[in-house]
Amino acid sequence: MVFFLLLPLPFIRAEGTTNGIYVLDSGEQRVMIVSNKIQIANPAHDPALITEAKKTRESLPAKDFPEGNWGEVTNGCQLSLRFAKLTYTNGEPIEAVLLLRNVTNHVIQFYNFRSEFSGPIRIRVTTDAGQQIRETNLGGDYLSGGSQPLFPGTQVKYLERVDSVYDLTNGTYTMLAYKPIDSFEVKSAPVTIEIELTSQQLLNSTRQP
Repeated sequence: MVFFLLLPLPFIRAEGTTNGIYVLDSGEQRVMIVSNKIQIANPAHDPALITEAKKTRESLPAKDFPEGNWGEVTNGCQLSLRFAKLTYTNGEPIEAVLLLRNVTNHVIQFYNFRSEFSGPIRIRVTTDAGQQIRETNLGGDYLSGGSQPLFPGTQVKYLERVDSVYDLTNGTYTMLAYKPIDSFEVKSAPVTIEIELTSQQLLNSTRQP
């Protein structure tokens, strides 16, 4: 098993966001020396990152990016879950786009443990009958983990293959992303997707006696 622990460093508290734009934090720590102390600069104050953020809709406030399927603000964080489309064929890769952002004016610490099959943000899956699907691939080595600062006016982004964690066949499923922050659970809005048989699978099914 491979495991790395990222120890949190002291950080600079910054006030507010940058004109309502949320900067994407790649996790690259910008270490500074201030009064002989190690501190980390807020990525939301980086002019280059602000310029990049203004080029994408996913950096907009939740009310201006409704396709992000944002959940309610919980413990200062807000979580988004979206897919490239809402209908897939059976066996097609299903990739979720996840954004976790800090909507406060202070730094929030969160754990970013990742394993071989799942990232730090999990996804609950239920059928149209309301049955929750069990995760099938949660094993494997831990690739990284530790405590990470989420600065005001910033967000982190993850891409997750839902079909690598769940055994999904044709049907209708509701997805809900969630992430524990302290003693609270931050959730996205639910997203419903449909998985259909491919044309060949449909043809084969009609040939069954």
